[in-house]
Amino acid sequence: MAVPLSRILRAGLIPVLLLAGMACKRPETALRERPAQRVELVQKVKGMTPEEERALVARISEGLGLPPSAEVPAGGSTRVLRLRLTGGPDPDATRGLGRTWIVSVGEGFVLGAFLASGAPGYTFTSWETTAIGGGVGVILGTAYGPIRYRENQTRMQRYGYLPWKILAEWEVVDRGPGRGEDVVAQTRPVDLDPEPFLHPLPPGARTEAAVRAASLEAIAEALLQKVKGAPEAVR
Repeated sequence: MAVPLSRILRAGLIPVLLLAGMACKRPETALRERPAQRVELVQKVKGMTPEEERALVARISEGLGLPPSAEVPAGGSTRVLRLRLTGGPDPDATRGLGRTWIVSVGEGFVLGAFLASGAPGYTFTSWETTAIGGGVGVILGTAYGPIRYRENQTRMQRYGYLPWKILAEWEVVDRGPGRGEDVVAQTRPVDLDPEPFLHPLPPGARTEAAVRAASLEAIAEALLQKVKGAPEAVR
């Protein structure tokens, strides 16, 4: 399956914002050296209910071999896996072929212009080069629009919905009395792929809440796979 252009765009833009985090130790390495004792969700997807939050934390805790509500030791340091999730419904879920095509063209232009302007060094070259890159991006976006629409329709038929688009960040924190906390390792935002963990919803149960819950369940599995040390955890 082709990689959505929007995912490629985010992959190109996000590292600009968090280059400092890339220099840190990888979280899965830190967790192998010393396992986490607690999982915390400090930023959640808009609309996420307290029940969904508890279910996600419990699933991650279970996958790491922790109790859902680990007690904080009275003394010494505590290693915490801290999670941040952002995102929302996939806008493509309400787009027809025309709007999907227009969005693909726009994203292609932005990505092409961005790359031509000097990426990955992020040094501006010239307006002419930027315009040429944007033009190439428009051509690619024009070709990809119908493909993207067909892919979305295939997923709609398979699952009955398009999963929410969710970015995740996680960091390993050592927290101790009298010394605050130290960030041992962290990721930049990761565009998790929930596809391998999705399950279909019956026609009568495809509410926004049900789609969000199914998406979060799949994201929890994808996130757990990354945290436990998949080679592609940080790209």
